[in-house]
Amino acid sequence: MIIEEEYIDKDFLIDYSNFYSRSFDDVPKKATRVHFFSSKISKETFFSWMDDISELESFVEENGPVEDSYLGFIVIKHVPNNRFPKILGRTILRTYERKKTKTSSAKHFITIPNRISLFGLRLSLDSLPFQTQDKCVGACATASLWVANHCINALFKEPPIRSLSEITSRSTNLVSHGRAFPSSGLTIEQMLYYFKSNGFEAEFILSEMIGLDRIPIFIKSYTDARLPIIVALKLTHRNGKEALHAAVITGYKVKPNSNELLNLYVHDDQIGPYSKVRSVGDNNFHIWNNEWVNEFGYEEVELYGLIIPTYDKIRITPEMMVNVIDGVSTSFGEQGLIPSYSLSQISEYKNRLFPRSFYALNRKNDFITKKEFLCRNLPRFIWVVKGFHEDKEIINIIFDATDGYNKHIYTLIFV
Repeated sequence: MIIEEEYIDKDFLIDYSNFYSRSFDDVPKKATRVHFFSSKISKETFFSWMDDISELESFVEENGPVEDSYLGFIVIKHVPNNRFPKILGRTILRTYERKKTKTSSAKHFITIPNRISLFGLRLSLDSLPFQTQDKCVGACATASLWVANHCINALFKEPPIRSLSEITSRSTNLVSHGRAFPSSGLTIEQMLYYFKSNGFEAEFILSEMIGLDRIPIFIKSYTDARLPIIVALKLTHRNGKEALHAAVITGYKVKPNSNELLNLYVHDDQIGPYSKVRSVGDNNFHIWNNEWVNEFGYEEVELYGLIIPTYDKIRITPEMMVNVIDGVSTSFGEQGLIPSYSLSQISEYKNRLFPRSFYALNRKNDFITKKEFLCRNLPRFIWVVKGFHEDKEIINIIFDATDGYNKHIYTLIFV
């Protein structure tokens, strides 16, 4: 572990300027950053590398590259808080191990590339930034928007990365009954407004509107596309009081040789990054089992609704896909196929297809070779319905996600 005692964090510096700099309390504007490694690397060892580069070379020869043992960092903000002694700022930690075997389950996470400089040593880590809420400048809804903002920026280079106070300030341009600062939280309408004010589309869908059994389908589809889903959770305490809470779905775990979801992984500002969630009862993740129930005194956590931010050119909505899902599920079931659904960018989809053998059929059932298909201009975004038999991919049905008519454009048959 290596500690940077006086670390200047850009996000917190902006929040400090917008709020804490005008407070009576003498709030430090510098934070502390703590780095973690799987190998034994002390500050003394690290500084010895500065004095003699051969020391670093010897370490690498014995232990492998420093980056391989890097687990990430947390930023500690020294601001007053009633619930926790310290507040976590921008935090980037390595995800769980993803390896899949014939008997183990596969984990999928939304990550983005992160470059870190530790006293001049360049490190990198694929993960998704996390931070806890800071009630003065942003509560759970703002923290969720902050996480989602990083996902979308990594995909589309916009909207720009903003601090908690900047997100709260922009969201509260849509007037509500409360004041912006100190933040008492955002309404669902204000959360939607944040995305739309940045040129993106966003939808709020009640879980019951899309059907509880379809919740895992949409979670998996959007997570595979690296698009974050912000969940609105209804928390029921054992004393009967209810509260709404926001978090971001950032990964999932599937059952071996199946599309069945076993766990979700969530950036929850009150629990941590990639925190594990299990489903209660039917495996549709309508009712959650996690720390809110096991440690925080709540009786039930209900997935009340989904906020799905998306690029404006992705025009087929989840509600529009419902009929497709029902029709394909019935058809595939009659053929003994297991369906899987994904939202993809065409460049990534073609990359996946490049080493495989297949032919395609258009809407008129004209035969199209692999080469002809890969060389064709296709919509930037597509919904793909995949059919599997005994873990072998048999068929893909492709829909144009950039129109509003659920238009089936191609069928791929794998050989």
